[in-house]
Amino acid sequence: MGLPGSPVEAPEQKITSLANWGSLLWFTLADSHFVYRADLTALEMASVAESGRGYPSSIDANATSVAWTEWVPKPGRHSSWRVMTQTATGDLPTSLVDEATDTRTGSLYDLSSVLDLNGDAIAYTAGAPTTENPLASAIRYGDLTHDEPFHEFETDLVPFDIAIGPSGVLYSMGAVNPDAFGEIIDPKLMIYGAGSDAPQPVAEVAFHVALDGDRMVWTAPNAVFTASVGSTEQTSLTDSAIDASLPIAAAEGLVTWSEATSDGRHALLVWDSESGAAYQVAASDSPFVTSIGGGWLAWSAGESVDAVSLEELRGAF
Repeated sequence: MGLPGSPVEAPEQKITSLANWGSLLWFTLADSHFVYRADLTALEMASVAESGRGYPSSIDANATSVAWTEWVPKPGRHSSWRVMTQTATGDLPTSLVDEATDTRTGSLYDLSSVLDLNGDAIAYTAGAPTTENPLASAIRYGDLTHDEPFHEFETDLVPFDIAIGPSGVLYSMGAVNPDAFGEIIDPKLMIYGAGSDAPQPVAEVAFHVALDGDRMVWTAPNAVFTASVGSTEQTSLTDSAIDASLPIAAAEGLVTWSEATSDGRHALLVWDSESGAAYQVAASDSPFVTSIGGGWLAWSAGESVDAVSLEELRGAF
């Protein structure tokens, strides 16, 4: 369904990141300073946060909170980033989880932090360059409901995407193209397992990642792979022309992604672990961003958002 009229004028920019919990959706827009929330049950939409000079990007939600990262450019100086949260109802002011000045420069200047929220567990990335290694980064993780300091471990390359779950922190990381600002190249898949002393390699090529219990999911050029944590056996869910740079989602036994079709359009695919098959849910002239949370699947291929309950979706398989 398209976004309805609301107290805030319907945005015309493309939706670039999306999170949902049930029929509540949150999203960010290209070149926008706002975070928006849409309630598809009440047919309402509103902006719920403004980041001033910052640009919200990576976003995720649980039953009670929504969290996002913001990149704050400072021309002629180092940029900065911060991680913010707000109640799912939007009835309280935003809260700051973490922030720092990013001392990376050149092609590393506009690398923004990415995050993942799983229940009350949160994980996010931060630049941590050294004189010897300007690509060095850090991944911080912890519980939003506890006052204890977050844990942290270092990476020798720049994280591209991240997921957290009971099994640990799954992430992809790579070098940066010196001729293209913010473009991460040749990313590989790593996991920092619960109780581990150090990250372990999983796959040689991985872009976007997701965790659903012990199920790891990741994209590679023209492929979506899955494997159980601790297993070396990998299964390909598709061999079609997917865009590995687009986010994927995995939860409640489902995996969803966007792929190109032979007629030049794009399809939203959902793979069901019970049947072992992938089903097309929607088609569009533009690629999809997607989210699974609170028993609902949500997606967008431009300036509108659609969603369906997983119960209804599985009934159509």
